[in-house]
Amino acid sequence: METTKRKRIPFKGLSVVSSVCRHKSFTAAARELHVTPSAVSKKIAEVEAQLGLILFTRLSGVVEPSETAFILAAAFDQARDMLASVIDEVQPQSPETTIRVAVPTTFAMRWLIPRLWHLLRQHPHIRVDVIPTHSNTPLPTIDYDVAIRQANPGHRPEDAVHLFSEKLGLLAKPALVQTIRNQRKIDLSAITLIASESRPRELENWIAQSRRQVRLSRERKCFHHFYIALEAALAAEGAVVGPVITLSEIISRGELVEPLPEYRIPGPEIFAFHAPGRRPRDAELKFIRWLCDQSKEASPEQKIKRKVGAGG
Repeated sequence: METTKRKRIPFKGLSVVSSVCRHKSFTAAARELHVTPSAVSKKIAEVEAQLGLILFTRLSGVVEPSETAFILAAAFDQARDMLASVIDEVQPQSPETTIRVAVPTTFAMRWLIPRLWHLLRQHPHIRVDVIPTHSNTPLPTIDYDVAIRQANPGHRPEDAVHLFSEKLGLLAKPALVQTIRNQRKIDLSAITLIASESRPRELENWIAQSRRQVRLSRERKCFHHFYIALEAALAAEGAVVGPVITLSEIISRGELVEPLPEYRIPGPEIFAFHAPGRRPRDAELKFIRWLCDQSKEASPEQKIKRKVGAGG
């Protein structure tokens, strides 16, 4: 009987109830939990159906928690804090602290991981467990301490730290890029253009800006994930529109070149934030500060420009 009761406790749903009670808004709770408002609404409906209770009154643009909702939210918050304290007490003390970081796969492979040795040199006690994610991976399904995410300009996640604004440019293997500049157009018509489903519209947006000045191929290849499209470009299968700051290391090494930097277009904003609902540890605060320091370096784009100029 006790086991059956415990199974009926909607722990994940109560975390959503707690957030909605704090904000009195599905939209604000969604921002805190890094999900969509519809996902919050669906989870609340599931909890209400499971408990047989009406926890919130939905009015036009306003959500009013019931007294029962406040009681459940307070109990959940108290239980969560108590468990966190117990875990801190029973865990063996270690000089090292591991931070679980949820991060887009390409950003992890091409920007974060190549720089982690800097973090180890500055903070030898911090270890980073990288959790690769895709653009459609819901964060509440991941056990993470810090997340790095991409967002469209003007859509800053709540309590997030802005790292940098990405720029998108056309990238290809040096041997593949043979531009023919004449009085009217740059001729890249012999190069297949590569796109990915995970970064929709980026290739189309770049083409729309450069169409009048650049002659492009009509041949296309499309892959499900951008990191596969990038590997295709590295294998000289064509040119891909990609984030030049995120890929600055491979561009600076000359593995890919950007033949037309004058046609860059704005890309996503890159943010970092702590997991909602708890106080961040000192190691996580240091990691966020380190991310900010790395992102402020002026060298990546300068390296890119010098490399392009040298390859000319």
